[in-house]
Amino acid sequence: MDQIEKKVRMPAGSRPLAEYARYYAFDKRGHVIAVYTTFLEPSYTSLNLPAGHRRCVSDEGKLPSISDGGCGVVEVRFDPTAEEVLGVACNGLAYCPLSTQTCRGSVQPKPDINGQTRLQVNACQPSDAW
Repeated sequence: MDQIEKKVRMPAGSRPLAEYARYYAFDKRGHVIAVYTTFLEPSYTSLNLPAGHRRCVSDEGKLPSISDGGCGVVEVRFDPTAEEVLGVACNGLAYCPLSTQTCRGSVQPKPDINGQTRLQVNACQPSDAW
């Protein structure tokens, strides 16, 4: 964890690293996946860590799973063999399935931590047409 935190550069719009609860796990490829979050929900084991603390969890399925949150949630992918940060990204504000919702505001493609392109939008609401 120390090695990752020394190398990671937080994305524009994010807070300082110390203001996040930081969760780490290995994925099936041997990369470290980290989720940094400012959200605290003591009743959920996956979100009960206070800001400034960190935890290693047994597998990536036990990492906090937050669909949006802007830069209140930052995802990091790290290759421990190469000692290299592979990706760092804020979660974005919301992802809308365009077939069921109308998205208004700025809509732009945004790659997620796995390199898949999704639409980042400022506001979504159920579509009247569906």
